[in-house]
Amino acid sequence: MNLNVEIKPEDINKQIVEAVSKSAIGKQLDTIIKKQVGQLSGEYSNPLIAVVEAEVNKIMVNVIEREYRETIQKIIKEKLSEDFVNSIISKLWDKLIESKY
Repeated sequence: MNLNVEIKPEDINKQIVEAVSKSAIGKQLDTIIKKQVGQLSGEYSNPLIAVVEAEVNKIMVNVIEREYRETIQKIIKEKLSEDFVNSIISKLWDKLIESKY
């Protein structure tokens, strides 16, 4: 009988995390983290909200780029007439001149 055991790094990491979280140190860390998160959650400018919003924005941008890139490009190309592009360039030029003088 041949016994083949495969141990993946992810499995080792999972076991270590579980062991630490169940230990006395892990329980203390859990208590401290929950306390800190609770304090942050009560603040008006909660930094956790900003982190979550940033991650959600990244995911949304990635999905939009991956799923809708061609559609967006097509719509933009249809809207970009030569007159429109010239108008934008003219306005940018005017702003540049205004800012210099």
